Amino acid sequence: MKTVYDKEVRDELIARIRMVNEKSRSLWGKMTVFQMVKHCALWEDMVLHGEEYRRVFVGWLFGKIALIEEHGRRFNAGFVHPFFGRMTQEETGVLAYKHSDHHLRQFGC
Repeated sequence: MKTVYDKEVRDELIARIRMVNEKSRSLWGKMTVFQMVKHCALWEDMVLHGEEYRRVFVGWLFGKIALIEEHGRRFNAGFVHPFFGRMTQEETGVLAYKHSDHHLRQFGC
């Protein structure tokens, strides 16, 4: 199973994230590209740091790339998912991949 703790998987996600731009359109759902990027960046901040940041669109886009790469350097052992509860590093890595993959597919990336 793919996990963000695998460098090749992180590199794949980063390449796909670089395909996202302000003209990207959703293949399903009502989310705009800005909303998707903001949602994913806030989720990564929650997983990695337990906090939220406000950024402009370019900051969200490139900030998301930095956050994906950060999985290679750290794991937030205190992470408690609001629905699933406390998660192991393996569970968090798989969920982080699936979350990003889902939204990148949503925008054809």
